[in-house]
Formats: sequence, C-alpha cells, structure tokens
Amino acid sequence: MNDKTIQEIEAESESQIVAECGWRKFTRGELSAVFNKVADSQNWKNPIDAIVTLSDREQAAVAWAVEFFTGSRASLETLGTFPAHDGGTYTKYRVTAAGYYKTIGA
Repeated sequence: MNDKTIQEIEAESESQIVAECGWRKFTRGELSAVFNKVADSQNWKNPIDAIVTLSDREQAAVAWAVEFFTGSRASLETLGTFPAHDGGTYTKYRVTAAGYYKTIGA
C-alpha cells in the first residue's frame, strides 16, 4: 500500500495538467496562482472584478483559471501597456466574471 503524505498528494495535484490551449498546457498550480491574482480576497466565490498586471502566459491562463474554479467566463479588458523598470513592458488588465455563486447558483 502506498502511504502518501498530504503534501505529496497536494504536490501531485498541483502538477497535473488541467487545461490546454493549442500548444500551451497549464497545470492546476498555474491556474491556481493566476486565479488568486483575480479572485476576491475575502471570498473566492464572489464575482470577480480585479485590475491586475499579467504576463503573456498569465493572460492566456486567466480565462481558463476563472472557468476552472468558478464555472463562469472571464472578460479581460486591456487597460494599457506600460514600461517596466527592466526596459521591457507590462500589461494591465481589468478582469471581470460572474463568479461561483452566480454561475453555480449556490
């Protein structure tokens, strides 16, 4: 019998690929991290209305993350691209979605 610890089980869960978009694959851990950027900090089941800075990969993952965790569809509005301190750029978005309660009906 395999006696895995809770930490080992959680690590396996976080490394599972749960979404694919063309050639991009996203793990549960990646979706969780980007979802935490946009979710209501008081209750993740509430509607989503967040202004965040996202990398290109995070921007691609955020719609998947919102749907994966809440069942609702995310809307991303580009607020602008700004110069970064390292000479590159970053993009700011407003992310909105109905959230878990409104979508699932709980």
